[in-house]
Amino acid sequence: MKVAKLMNPPEPEDPSSRPQSTAEDKQDEKRSMWLLIARYSQIGFMLPAATLIGWFLGSLLDKWLHTTWIYIAGLVLGMITGFVELIRMLLSEADAETKAGSK
Repeated sequence: MKVAKLMNPPEPEDPSSRPQSTAEDKQDEKRSMWLLIARYSQIGFMLPAATLIGWFLGSLLDKWLHTTWIYIAGLVLGMITGFVELIRMLLSEADAETKAGSK
C-alpha cells in the first residue's frame, strides 16, 4: 500500500475547489478597516478633549469662585484623566488581541 502511494503523486489542487473571497468577505474587510480607523482616531481625540474639558471646567470654577488658579488644577486633572483613559483603552485592545490569538 505504501509503495502505491509513493508511486502515484497527489493530484494538483483544482483552483475552483479553493474558497473564493465573496462580496461579503470584502465588505467585512472594509468594515473592520473602518472600525480600526475609528478606534485609533479615538485615541487622538481623547487626550486633547479631556485636557480641554478640564481647563474649561477649571475656568468656570475660577469665575464662579473669583480665583485665578483653579484652571491649572482642572488642566492637570484633565490630562491625568486623558492618560488614564488612554491606558485603559490600550490595555483592553491588548487583552482583546490576546483573547483572539488564543482561540
